[in-house]
Amino acid sequence: MNQGFVRNAILIGLVSVTPLVASAVETPRKDAITKTMCANAETRIANRITILTNAKTRHQAAYQRGKERYSNLVAKLKDKGYDTAKLEADLATWNTKILAFSTAFTTHLDALQATQEFECGNSNGAFLESLEDARSKLLTVRTAAIDARSYWLNTIKPDLQAIKSQTPTTGTEVQ
Repeated sequence: MNQGFVRNAILIGLVSVTPLVASAVETPRKDAITKTMCANAETRIANRITILTNAKTRHQAAYQRGKERYSNLVAKLKDKGYDTAKLEADLATWNTKILAFSTAFTTHLDALQATQEFECGNSNGAFLESLEDARSKLLTVRTAAIDARSYWLNTIKPDLQAIKSQTPTTGTEVQ
């Protein structure tokens, strides 16, 4: 009877100790996985910030060249006697849309850089909240980019083609 008692005590002891041993074994593995995932995420975010910084520079340069090009075109057309009032108003609206895109882009980039302030895995969810905020601001950037591009394609481009069909008026004509 003593042997049965001892054997049962050992079995009960093993059963109650097994979860403690298993959780102690699993914790370093979970920590290693978390560290690896966080390192990968932080690397991807840093790379994305570099890419977006370069893209912002390119976008701003392209929009600036476009604004200068079409401002010069409007000035030349106006000198030749074309009615450019509608095109000038459209270019002012397009400039507003470009500024909205630039502001949204800067806001998204700042939000993405804010994720680097938090330590992944040890920030009690602040890192993920910051990352979700950056993702939501990316949707705003995409919407602003589509808005600026579609305004160009659907409004300014047809107005430029409409000017082609105009006949220029000179300042010496009597009305």
